[in-house]
Amino acid sequence: MNLTSNIFSPDKNDLNWPILTLSILVLTGTLGNLLVCISISLDKQLQTVTNWFLFSLAIADCLVSFVVLPLSIIKDFQ
Repeated sequence: MNLTSNIFSPDKNDLNWPILTLSILVLTGTLGNLLVCISISLDKQLQTVTNWFLFSLAIADCLVSFVVLPLSIIKDFQ
């Protein structure tokens, strides 16, 4: 049994922690931005021009964290 040939190859279990960490960041980013959008759209006192600008930024950030980041994770860890 030759154990020296696999000494520097990454173990498949070592790849799970970065994927898990990045997946948690994607979920918290998406949910946090959705909460911002829901709170601005439901509360009449929050519907100011500045907050509508923040609403549009939250929508853009939500799309990035929901669409782009998972595809990037898949591409990086294949």
